[in-house]
Amino acid sequence: MGADPPLYRAGMMDDDMREDAPMNLGQACKEFEGDQQFLVDVLTAFFDVAGSQIEAIHQSIANGDAEKVWKEAHSIKGGAANLTAEKLSRTALDLETMGKSEDLHGCREALARLKIEYDRLKAYAAKGFGTKYSALKNGVTDIQ
Repeated sequence: MGADPPLYRAGMMDDDMREDAPMNLGQACKEFEGDQQFLVDVLTAFFDVAGSQIEAIHQSIANGDAEKVWKEAHSIKGGAANLTAEKLSRTALDLETMGKSEDLHGCREALARLKIEYDRLKAYAAKGFGTKYSALKNGVTDIQ
């Protein structure tokens, strides 16, 4: 029996070489010791949790709850870093820092950037992992 084919579509590693790729798939595969199914499982869990965390951040900004903003952003930051989604992780760090400083000015703009990066990662996963992620085409940018 031969090796299982990669779960990601051909060309993803090439796309990954672009500076603006939402994650470093090659590095993620190394971090997950080549276990692509585990990577897919972690991505799935991340999307399940992070979507509701983004909604919670939105509500927390509206309610002036700086502590909840930084805690939710901190969690997203760590999950994104584990997935080598550096731009998403850095954007979450921006929100975390704002929350910790209890200065929520600029949080709406940072949250908008976070939503964009989250949606980019979902689209990248949908493109790269095919039908496994066909349901991921809907993002969170519609959250006001």
